[in-house]
Amino acid sequence: MENESPANPEQVSFLEELYVARCKDTLEQPSREEFMRFSSRLKARVSGAVCSLRNQHLGVSAANTLSKFFRNRTDLIKLDLYCNLIRDHGLQVVSHFVQLCKYIRVFNIGCNDLTDKSAPQLANIISANHLRSLQLGTVEKSLHPNKFTSITLDALSEAIVKNDALLAIGLNGSSFGAKPAPTAPTSSSALIRMFSKSKSLLNIQLSNCGLLSDDMMLVIENGFCFNPVLKRLDISQNNLAPNVGMRIAQYLLEPIKEMVIQPDAENPETDYDVIVTDQTPHIFYLDLSSNLFNAQVATGFAKVLTTYPYLGYLDISNNEIGDDGAIQLAEALEHNTTLVELHIAGNGIRSPGGVALAKVLANNETLIHLNISNNKLGDETANAIAEALAQNKCLTTLNISSSMLSNAGGIKIAEATQKCHSLISLDMSDNFFTEDAGSAMEKTFRENGTILKINVSGTQINHFSFHALNEICARNAALLKQKEQKPLRNQYVKSQYSVVELQRKEVILKSLVSQKNDLKSQIDSLNETIRTLKEEEENKSKDLTKQIQEKEAQIETEAADFKTKKEKLDEELQELTTKKEELQKALEGQQKQNADVRAKIDERKAVLKKLTDDFEAAKNSKLAEIEKLTNAANELLELAKNPEALAAMEKLPEFIQFQDEPKEVVPEVAIPQDQPASSTSKKSSKKSSKKSSKKSPKK
Repeated sequence: MENESPANPEQVSFLEELYVARCKDTLEQPSREEFMRFSSRLKARVSGAVCSLRNQHLGVSAANTLSKFFRNRTDLIKLDLYCNLIRDHGLQVVSHFVQLCKYIRVFNIGCNDLTDKSAPQLANIISANHLRSLQLGTVEKSLHPNKFTSITLDALSEAIVKNDALLAIGLNGSSFGAKPAPTAPTSSSALIRMFSKSKSLLNIQLSNCGLLSDDMMLVIENGFCFNPVLKRLDISQNNLAPNVGMRIAQYLLEPIKEMVIQPDAENPETDYDVIVTDQTPHIFYLDLSSNLFNAQVATGFAKVLTTYPYLGYLDISNNEIGDDGAIQLAEALEHNTTLVELHIAGNGIRSPGGVALAKVLANNETLIHLNISNNKLGDETANAIAEALAQNKCLTTLNISSSMLSNAGGIKIAEATQKCHSLISLDMSDNFFTEDAGSAMEKTFRENGTILKINVSGTQINHFSFHALNEICARNAALLKQKEQKPLRNQYVKSQYSVVELQRKEVILKSLVSQKNDLKSQIDSLNETIRTLKEEEENKSKDLTKQIQEKEAQIETEAADFKTKKEKLDEELQELTTKKEELQKALEGQQKQNADVRAKIDERKAVLKKLTDDFEAAKNSKLAEIEKLTNAANELLELAKNPEALAAMEKLPEFIQFQDEPKEVVPEVAIPQDQPASSTSKKSSKKSSKKSSKKSPKK
């Protein structure tokens, strides 16, 4: 190892300085032996277009060394610093040379103990507009994960909206659930901005970010539903409620056509903004594992698998869909032609759901990876899988580990793999297999020439059988490699044959060239004919153009005449309108006069009625008086007939008075103007004469 020296002196110098900087960061004492191990381990990782420095305990000093050597490199495409100790201060140095190095497309700075203080540097890296992938999250458990909150997420989303080059961003393991401060922006608003306004992001990873169900519903309603370019979404390990999964399925089935943006709270008078989108979502990869989704969510995605034409990867592991959800998905897979990978592990599925999924494999021609591990499937499901594998021609990977299989079920599946030539990976670990199952599987798999990986760990199969299964896989891998080399030899033989064939084809080519020349002369003749026809068409076109111009001039003249007539009619209409208004005013005046006359007539009628009533009262009074006088006259007549009684009377009755008869005074009556005076005078004279005749008794 010590005698080995890298061929590139610049690389040797870089590794030496990087090792010294690493020792400075870790407070270790440098040694030649440790440097040689460090150098041999990394020299293949730092050469070429990819620089992978994962898990090397690099800190701030190492960051300075990286900046020094990588600043002017034009061949570096990927820089992987995952799981180190760069921290916020070191990122300031690294971000500077990443911005300057325009050729870097992939940058992984996950698990480097970064905080919100690094948000400006990360935003600047995105704004440089040359990265295609930025990974800030955690792939597996680490001692130094990045501690980002909604503050960093907000800064990243603002930079992403202005960027048109970034295709993927990984934020797994961040803490976006709670606000770090009352004035800090919310994670939901930042994610809504990122989803709805990003024009280039194809891959967003938000696994284990502490997202709340209510916040995620807002993100889906106002962001995810308006992003037609996104292809990969990972929201696993967030304990999201079932309504989140149902809303995602609903969006894939019925995309929203428009979005109404509410006005700002500070400016409520501003108008609503409406974003219209008529584009179909193109989600291909969807990871919904480790949430709280139930059978209802599985039913929703069963409908998606039936009608949605883009979904190719679905991971719904470690949820609560049960047998009902598994049966719904199995029925959908019978009609699906796009899903290539399905993970449904850890969902409390038992034999009914497992058998339904197994039967689908018999006729499905697109699914190549199926993971139904960590369910209580039992041998009934194993038998159904064995029957399906005998007919399946496309499944390459099957994971049925931790499924409570016994020897009989495991052996059945092993025997069925001989008929399924596409299956290359089989995981049956953590089941109830004994040594007898191991021996039977060893005999069965020896006849299988396609299987490349068999996992039966976590069982009671002994070491010898386990080792034999590994040898079978190694044998098949070697045979496959030879098969890959054999086509090269065949290709050489074919190339020799092609030389002879080429000579024969040259003769044919000469004949074709002669035919080509003949065809060319014919084409020239046709071109001449076409040119003549084209000239004739141009002449006809000119004549038609002239006629069109004349017609247009005629139309313009007629339009001018029509305009003049229209103006004249408008003037006449205006005059008629004026006369109408005058007549309307005169009519209103006449109606007012008629109303006044009617009022006067009503007044005169009231006066006449009063006079009539007075006259009737006077008439009745006079009639009473006449009746009284008549009675007195009758008494006088009786007395006149009996002189004796008259003589015996000492005194005449009071009504007998001998005096001159007074003249009757007739009261004056006001005569209405509308009633003739003559008729009134006649009536009064008749009444007075009648009264006088009644009042004058015979003496």
